Amino acid sequence: MIGLKSSSHSSTSSDNAYIDFFYPSAPSYELSLDDFESFALARLVVLRKLEEFKVKSLDYTKTNNETKRVVAEYLPTGGSGGGDRAKKLFNEKRDQASHFILRLAYCRTEELRRWFLTQETNLFKFRLEELERRGGGSLSKFMKQARITFDKISDSEKSGLSSQLRFNLSMRDYESSSFYKIPFAQATDLIMRREVFVTDGFAYVPSGKLVSIVTARFRSNLSRSLARAAASFSNIAEDSRIGPLLKNMNRQYTGRDFSKDSAALAGELTAANVDDYAKRSMPLCMRQAHN
Repeated sequence: MIGLKSSSHSSTSSDNAYIDFFYPSAPSYELSLDDFESFALARLVVLRKLEEFKVKSLDYTKTNNETKRVVAEYLPTGGSGGGDRAKKLFNEKRDQASHFILRLAYCRTEELRRWFLTQETNLFKFRLEELERRGGGSLSKFMKQARITFDKISDSEKSGLSSQLRFNLSMRDYESSSFYKIPFAQATDLIMRREVFVTDGFAYVPSGKLVSIVTARFRSNLSRSLARAAASFSNIAEDSRIGPLLKNMNRQYTGRDFSKDSAALAGELTAANVDDYAKRSMPLCMRQAHN
């Protein structure tokens, strides 16, 4: 059995409505080696599929539908178990454990960290958008549970800035939106797309665009966490049970990799890519013969 331990209290709780997708602290329980590997591979399938959809340049609707299908199959969230409490808890456990396992496996180099950061951020954004589409205040409830707060402006301030705040909103959207005063650096994506009003170093963000702000915060937090993990990886890798798994996780085969080159996109095996296919696809005896 492998222990995933943390001095902090785990954020997963049966009393919580949502998993805390910010993963603030490592869970505290034991996993079998089989679960350790299978949980990580399930998440790796999802992250590689997200990369594949990006490479294929699918339109937004198709990307969203395909992502929903893959996540539901390999990495459903806690509520996906319906009324089955055991299934719900299992989904939560797999989601949290797999994130921290891959965080360790992909912290070793700048290239691996960059890849993991990009794909995890895409997964996080997809899940937030799903909460937003669900309605009923689901996104607000998640943010409250995750202790994410922003400075909401008063009705009088909103009225005083009405002409600036509704420059790209319909009157209906303006009237139904709350606005939040957020530091410039946390709203760069929205500012770059000219979707928010900016003054005195603050962006005034309507409630409907908070997903971008929360996603940027997630990315920043995860980037720092990966740097910290890299500093301690050598000690963890000394564990003979999990060290080899972590070191080779990024080379695990989970299906055809569409991000490598045009030959991969065409499904072709060439002299240029045979070594890569050997590493990812050949069984050990064939790899040894090939090498």
